[in-house]
Amino acid sequence: MVEQWCELNNVSHRLIPPGAKELNGKVERSHRIDEQYFYWRCSDKCLSTLNEQLDEWCRYYNNKRPHGGLSFMTPHEKLMERVTSLETEKVDSKLKFFKKLFLRDWKVFYLKVYKPIDYKKFKMAA
Repeated sequence: MVEQWCELNNVSHRLIPPGAKELNGKVERSHRIDEQYFYWRCSDKCLSTLNEQLDEWCRYYNNKRPHGGLSFMTPHEKLMERVTSLETEKVDSKLKFFKKLFLRDWKVFYLKVYKPIDYKKFKMAA
């Protein structure tokens, strides 16, 4: 199923060798954080409750929880910092198109991924 999705979306999917977790450190760390701070504490009695708790965890993780790898900023704060710096940053002429595209569309992509509930509100306001 993953392979089909990747093929349909033109995504290159590469696997690491079995038993070589050290080659995938960032993902393993993310899984450990999710395990320790979400899955150990969440309700497993009802799927809808689990999904609500997962939405809450994702909002907390991306908007409130400081990340050591981001200089103790949240992912949202880091994104805002990057957007702000990109607005004034000079880029190679080959990248100007992508800079313009990113600055035009980043909010829509961000809201689709991180704030599905608010996406309709944003889309209507845009």
